[in-house]
Amino acid sequence: MRRSPGYLMNEISGIKMNKFKTAIIGLGKVGHLQAIALMNIDLIELVAVCGRNYAKTKIFADKYHIKAYTDVQHMVED
Repeated sequence: MRRSPGYLMNEISGIKMNKFKTAIIGLGKVGHLQAIALMNIDLIELVAVCGRNYAKTKIFADKYHIKAYTDVQHMVED
């Protein structure tokens, strides 16, 4: 697994930092690229995706072990 530069700094300094919970809104053509990129940043935890079509969004979410939503407001409140 590739680590971001921040990982080494946190490892050396011994500082434990909380991860930023992050979601993707809209799958589009680059949704998978965004998910992979976000999952490779140590200080980010990808937790959800929101899309218009629940079936497609659920398939995407299952692949990355995150929650699927079709309503942004509900996603933010959850």
